[in-house]
Formats: sequence, structure tokens, C-alpha cells
Amino acid sequence: MTHASVTMGQAPTVLVVDDDSHVLDVLVGIIEAKGFRVFAAVNAVDAIRLLAQVHVDILLTDIVMPDFDGIELAKQAKRVHPNLTILFTTGYFSRASGAQPLGAVMFKPMRAREVEAMLDAAVGLGGSSLS
Repeated sequence: MTHASVTMGQAPTVLVVDDDSHVLDVLVGIIEAKGFRVFAAVNAVDAIRLLAQVHVDILLTDIVMPDFDGIELAKQAKRVHPNLTILFTTGYFSRASGAQPLGAVMFKPMRAREVEAMLDAAVGLGGSSLS
């Protein structure tokens, strides 16, 4: 997986996509507290629109959503932004295998430190790597 390309001094930009507004709000809060710039979308269709309008380093998306799933969203996003780092969340273990070739998967419920560690790895901070 390609790491987000972030210029020194520039905060990475994350697009968070989740159809559960509570989960979305919590994720946005965690990510903003780390100093990242954050955009949010409640479905994949809105996410595609945002991806066409703004620069995003990392896409953090739920896998299971009503319009089309996060795996399809990731595939479409990668066509437009080949260097985009993809991270997934899901509450369904059975859905994770289809996402793993595209990006790291975190299972719900998540702790703030798990989200932070995944983001750090995505931008090459800390000791771990997602590739």
C-alpha cells in the first residue's frame, strides 16, 4: 500500500465515510484531535463528489453502506487518485477479506488509540507501516 504523501508542515487530509452519523462524528473528532484536516461523508455517493473537489491523502471508509460499499468506493477513488491511502472499518469480519488487498482493516468497535495508530502508520509515523 502506498503511504499518504504529506509535505513537511502540511497536515494530512482524511476523508471519513460512514453511514452511522455517531461513528462518523466520533472518527472525525479523533482525527481532528491528531491535527489532520478532515472531510466527512455519510455515504459513498457524497464521498465520490468530495473526492472530485478536494485533495485527500487518506480515505477512511466503512465497508458496509447502503448505496454502495466501501470496497467499491475505494476502487473508484483509486482510479481517480492512484496514490490515495485506503483504510477500512467494519463490524463484519466476513467482509474484511475483500478489502484487505486495497488497504488496512480495523474492526468495530474501535478505540481512539487504534484509529490513531492506523493513521500514524498510514502517514509513516511511529514504528509501524501498513504496506
